[in-house]
Amino acid sequence: MLATFIIDPPFLIFLGFLFAWGLSPRGFWAGIVTLTLFNVGVALSYVWYPDWMWMYYRSDVALPVANRIGVLVFFLALYYAIYGFGFWLAHRWHVISKRRHLIGTFVWLTASGLVILPFFSRYFAVGTEADFLGGTTIPLPQSPLGTVYNILMPVVILAGLALFLWSRKRS
Repeated sequence: MLATFIIDPPFLIFLGFLFAWGLSPRGFWAGIVTLTLFNVGVALSYVWYPDWMWMYYRSDVALPVANRIGVLVFFLALYYAIYGFGFWLAHRWHVISKRRHLIGTFVWLTASGLVILPFFSRYFAVGTEADFLGGTTIPLPQSPLGTVYNILMPVVILAGLALFLWSRKRS
């Protein structure tokens, strides 16, 4: 999953649900580390292609640097809050029923993939708002973001898996 402000919330809630298995602080912090690795991609995406992060519904490319830093810091903090909400909600559901927690995990995973569908043309076109409106964007796989994510996402997934397994280990 590549990062954009509009489509990321279901993925962040899914992460909370995933790392809530085991109901331990260890799981919470393992998820925080995984999210931090993911947020490296979020930060690079916004610094390099801020309009893409908004799916071209808004243009931040002309904002002063201080304002763009403020937007990025706000969204990074919001990402941690959404993850925390997902973890909290999953914990509540797990206490009621492990089955409910499992269903919630799969629902949020599915939502993470489905949310891309209405934005498909915007998601795979990287550039500025002017590039998008002019039809001169770079296809995501050929863009610098595609290269970064080809390296970063396997790291996030492998680290997340290792941290998930570590979080389930009884100390």
